[in-house]
Amino acid sequence: TGKLANLLNCSAGHHAGKLAALASEHELSPGASVSVQMILGVAADAGEVRQIRSRWFSGPDRLRRAVADRQEHYRQLTDRVQVKTPDGELDRLVNHWLGYNLCFTALWTRLYSRGFRDCMQDTQGVAALDAKQARANLLEAMPHVYKSGRCRRAWAAGKGALSDQYYADQPVWVAPAFKSYLAETGDKAILDEVCPWFDGGEATVWEHLVACQRHLHEDRGAHGLC
Repeated sequence: TGKLANLLNCSAGHHAGKLAALASEHELSPGASVSVQMILGVAADAGEVRQIRSRWFSGPDRLRRAVADRQEHYRQLTDRVQVKTPDGELDRLVNHWLGYNLCFTALWTRLYSRGFRDCMQDTQGVAALDAKQARANLLEAMPHVYKSGRCRRAWAAGKGALSDQYYADQPVWVAPAFKSYLAETGDKAILDEVCPWFDGGEATVWEHLVACQRHLHEDRGAHGLC
């Protein structure tokens, strides 16, 4: 509404529907001030939106305290890997933004689904910063492996997402992800955890890893390449 309405001139391109602008208009008397709080997130329906609003806007400082807590949480994670070089801009990129990005994507991956390959790659990156999240990601992914070693495209997917489209490289990323986690933690007990197969039954994480490697070996092309 008001002067800021309809100023976001989106093209009809592929990503046009993913753009948005948030604005709040106020008329202030001399010396007056106003505080504006906004939440950007994902909700299943209007009812969940109302619950979120009720939770975080129930008091004047509740959202502010939550933001401060999140900032401290990510500061503690990113502080675990720090560099100091002659280039201050590189230091800020590595010490703050890259670490935050790794932690955030390891938690979210994709908006509409959890991609298997994405989950493995994100786990590789975040293992040194947030081993707890890395472990959770690995154990979340293993039940989406078939007994044959083939891996699902994605899970927790919205309607129309590529939940089981065949991507030949999915098993490639399993061993490097576990290697990164084990190198950082030494947590070999994870290999003895028991997880379901996607097509029924269950086995240890180690057996899931072996199945993935066997699938890669047996799924080679005419020239012997994966």
